[in-house]
Order: sequence, then structure tokens, then C-alpha cells
Amino acid sequence: MPPRKILLGIDGTEGAGRAAHWAADLASAIGARVLVAHVIARSWEIELSALQLDTGEIVRRARAALYGPWTQPLRDASVEYDADLVHGDPAADLLHLAEQRNVDLIVIGGTHHSGLRGAILGGTAHRIVNHSLTPVVVVPLEPRHPPRTNVPIPG
Repeated sequence: MPPRKILLGIDGTEGAGRAAHWAADLASAIGARVLVAHVIARSWEIELSALQLDTGEIVRRARAALYGPWTQPLRDASVEYDADLVHGDPAADLLHLAEQRNVDLIVIGGTHHSGLRGAILGGTAHRIVNHSLTPVVVVPLEPRHPPRTNVPIPG
């Protein structure tokens, strides 16, 4: 049975944009409804507040983007959707939303993290994929380098 409810995690990155287009195409083709969620990390808000930066303005911009350009692919594809802005832990709250809203599929965008940044920040998709009880699609970015054609296969 095809998914009827799709959760799309979105954050304004290139990967999230690709995921939005992918989810819009899928939802349009099968008549699914999409829940779009952007989770603002509480740890990030605390860090900005400590630097005495106005987190309210940043939240307002995220909300405008969530209801504007980030969800434009869904409107372009005439897909029915709801959008939520959540404050918390991105992976944990997306997993919680998936369970709470009884979605059939989670769609998120891939990223290109490397080195220390990857070790510290690259965990959201990893945590979702490894802890979800719902199927997950990670939409990849365009490759930075041409794919290798001579990858050895073990065995």
C-alpha cells in the first residue's frame, strides 16, 4: 500500500530543498498528504541568546520560509500539506511527530558533512534512520565528484 501521510523534515538547506521536490513529486503521484516540519534546535537558540542575538527575528524568518519558499514545491504540485514549526531536538522531534501523526514515510534531505563538522552536526539523518519505526527516505545531494565506477564488491 502506498504511503498516505508523509513527514517532510525541512531546514532550508540544499538537501532539504531536494527532499521537498522529491516528496512533492511522490505525494502528487500517489495522492498523499504531507506534514512539513522545521525543528529549531533549542541548543542553537540558547547559544544565540548567550551571544545576545535576537532569536525572535531568526524564528520569524524561519516561519516565513516554512510557509513560503520551503513549501513552494508542494504548492506547485498541488499537494495538500500542513506545516509545523517546532522547538527542540531535530531528530527526536521529527521521530516524535512521525509517531504522533501516524505517518507512513519520513523524507529528509542528505548533506555533505566531513571531518569535525560531520562528527558533530551530521547526526540528525543518522539518528532518524537508525531509530525510526517508520520507513525513511534520505534524498541525496548532487554528488560533489563523479561516482566511482570501479568500487570493489566484497566477497
